[in-house]
Amino acid sequence: MNHIILFDSEVRTSLLPLTFTRPVSELRVGILSATERWRQFYPKASVSYITEDYLSAVYPLNIQDDNLLINGSLIADESIKLLFDGLALNEAIMVDGELMGARLPRDQFDRLLNNREMDDLVGYELTHDEVRTLRNLWQLPTIMAEQIIQDCALMGYDKKSFNREDNHGNFPVYRHPSARVESVFFNTDKGPIVIDKNAHLMHGAAIRGPVYIGESSVIKMHANIYGGSSVGPRSTVAGELKNTLIQGYSNKGHEGYIGDSVIGSWCNLGALTTNSNLRNTFTPVKVFNYARKEVVRTDALKCGFFMGDYARTSIQTTIGAGTVIGVSSHVFGQGFPKPHVPSFAWGNGEVYEIDKALEAASSLWSFKGMILDSEHRQMLQSIFDVTSVDRSN
Repeated sequence: MNHIILFDSEVRTSLLPLTFTRPVSELRVGILSATERWRQFYPKASVSYITEDYLSAVYPLNIQDDNLLINGSLIADESIKLLFDGLALNEAIMVDGELMGARLPRDQFDRLLNNREMDDLVGYELTHDEVRTLRNLWQLPTIMAEQIIQDCALMGYDKKSFNREDNHGNFPVYRHPSARVESVFFNTDKGPIVIDKNAHLMHGAAIRGPVYIGESSVIKMHANIYGGSSVGPRSTVAGELKNTLIQGYSNKGHEGYIGDSVIGSWCNLGALTTNSNLRNTFTPVKVFNYARKEVVRTDALKCGFFMGDYARTSIQTTIGAGTVIGVSSHVFGQGFPKPHVPSFAWGNGEVYEIDKALEAASSLWSFKGMILDSEHRQMLQSIFDVTSVDRSN
C-alpha cells in the first residue's frame, strides 16, 4: 500500500477538546497514535488526512491513484491489518453500518469529496465486538494499560537497539542506549516499561509497568509513576502519576497527584496541582460531552480530568473528577473549576484574549527549543473563533 488517508468521523466531537488541535488519528493512546500504528504496518506508505478545514494546513490531504481510506478512531492490530491487506479497489470495511476503511481510486475519491454519487462498493460488515475504536474521553484511561502492552509488542523492542534492564517483575524494561537512568526502582509484574531515546530518569523514582516514557522526557527525583501511564515526548513529570496519558511537550514538574486523566500537549501544571478521580458517593463520574453539549453520566467509577492543548493550572489547583478543560485555558481561583472550562478561559469566567494566548504559546514552544510557526498560530486563532460560543454560555 502506497498511500493512507486517515479520516475523522463523527466521534471527533466526543473527543474534544483533545481533537480541537489534531485529527483523531494523531491522538496518542498507549505508546502510539493511530497514525504511528499504521506507519508500523505500512512503513513505506505516505499518510494524509481528512479533518477540519482549519487543521488542514498542519494535517493536509493528498489524494493519489490508489488510496487506503481508514477511520482515524480505529485502534489497529494485526488482525485488522490483515483485513486491510485483503481489500481490493472499491471494497470497504463497515462496523455496524459505520465506515472503518475502504480502498478507493482517485476518481471515487473525487466523487466522495464533491458529494457526487459514488460507484458501488463491496462491503465487509463487522461488529463492534470484532474491532476496537475510540468513542469518548472517559474510555481513554480504561484502555491505557492494555494498549501500552500491545504497542510494546507491535514496536518489537526486543529486535531494536533497546537494552533490557534488570527489574522486579515478569515483563522487561526496555531502555534506549541514549536514555539516562539513575537509581530508579522498576516493577514489571503487570506490564513492560519502555524508556525512549534521550529520556532522563532521576534517582529515587519508582515506576510500575506498563509505562511508557517518551523521547527526551524527564522524570524527576522521587516521582511515583503507576501502571497505565504514558508520557509523551519532551515532557517533565514529578510527584505522583497514575494511569494517565500525557500527549507530549507538557510539564508536571512538581508534587501533586494526577490520576486516570488525559493531558494534551504544551500544558503546564502548577505545583501541587491535584485531581480527584472518584466521587464521594462511589457513583459513576459525570463528564461534559461536546457532542451533546451537556454533562453526561458515564459508566466509569474512576475518572480524572481531560485537558486540551496549551492549558495551564496555577499552584495548588484542585480539579474535580470528570472535569473537561479546553484549549489554552488558565485555571486558577478558589475551589474546584466548573465541570467544563471552555477554551481560552481565564480564571473564573474571563476571556483569555488571543494575542496573549499566542504569546504564551510561543513561549511554551521556545522553552522546548522550538519556534511556533504560522500554521499553528492560525490553528489557535481558528480554535479561538470556533469556541467563542462555548465562552458565551
